[in-house]
Amino acid sequence: MLNKTIAKFAFYAIVIVLLGWTSSLTYSFLSMAMPGEFWLVPLFGLVVFDGGMIGWLIVFLSFAEGAIQRSVALILTLFNFVGVGLMTIAEILLGGQSMTAAPEMLGTAAIWGIGIWTVVNVLGVLLFHLGDNQARRAMAYQAEKDAIFDAALGDLKTRRIAIQSTMSAEMSRAMMAELIADLRTDIDKDGRPDMLERRNDVALPVPQIPAPVESNEPPRRSWIDDLRDNLAGSIPTPNVGNSTHDAARHPVAEPVREPSANGREQGRGYPPNA
Repeated sequence: MLNKTIAKFAFYAIVIVLLGWTSSLTYSFLSMAMPGEFWLVPLFGLVVFDGGMIGWLIVFLSFAEGAIQRSVALILTLFNFVGVGLMTIAEILLGGQSMTAAPEMLGTAAIWGIGIWTVVNVLGVLLFHLGDNQARRAMAYQAEKDAIFDAALGDLKTRRIAIQSTMSAEMSRAMMAELIADLRTDIDKDGRPDMLERRNDVALPVPQIPAPVESNEPPRRSWIDDLRDNLAGSIPTPNVGNSTHDAARHPVAEPVREPSANGREQGRGYPPNA
């Protein structure tokens, strides 16, 4: 039991050291291949190579369902392993050593490999989602629905052929009734259809102007009428009479004037006895 535990510990220690070693070489080569990029960009590249290899392996063992997902996960695990080997060899031979000459095409292959491995891993993610059992079931259901709909469109033509005589007869009757009503039109109400008269003989009916409707409502008053009534009510009526009290007015009789000695009336601008 103790030996098994020690062996397991030794195994995982080797795995961690190997991944750290290959990851450092991959990161170094990616930094050299993209010198103008931010330092996090080469670190993200590890997802395509070292991280991708381990990640797809875990997906294959514990998460993939169905033949499509398991195939995608296994293929990308092996494919990323090849990419890790390419990055490791390229960094060792092109990283500045002078003991041996690097192959002429190694640098070109490694640079192209960065883009190729990135695109293939993205494609693998898409295929993995398309291979999901729930997605496959939904696509199968939709395919059957589409087949039923296409069959319905084909059956629609057959049903149209079967009832087109009845429907066309019904439509023709309605069209004929509309045509007859148009032929019998008599705009001027002279008893003759308009189509039997010349164009100038057809008189348009005189429009009848409706008589004004009498209303019991009182006429509307304007603001000028209201202002006039208010002013008239606020001005007091003068009380002119023969008394200073508010009594009824009595007519005042004019005094009788006697004529003077010379026969003229008095009080008309002549002095008395003049």
